[in-house]
Amino acid sequence: MTQQKEVRYEIVNGPGKFNLMLSVFNRNKVVFHLSNGKGISVIVTGVEQEDGSCESWCISGYLDGGRFNGYYRTNKNKGFLIVKEL
Repeated sequence: MTQQKEVRYEIVNGPGKFNLMLSVFNRNKVVFHLSNGKGISVIVTGVEQEDGSCESWCISGYLDGGRFNGYYRTNKNKGFLIVKEL
């Protein structure tokens, strides 16, 4: 049986609320720009309010080769992704 490896990436820039919503409802890909200088293209399939601000979100979804969950703040375009790779 293979172990799943989890890797954490810091988001330094990403989509606004509207594009995040389109990813959830239309399966559009969005790009999160990471602290390592790379971008990661994902489809967000789940969004849950983290607090009552309507700016702070727990997110989850898919990318090539795995799944992710994480946190994203739309008014600052920052957060993190935890990628689960096989």
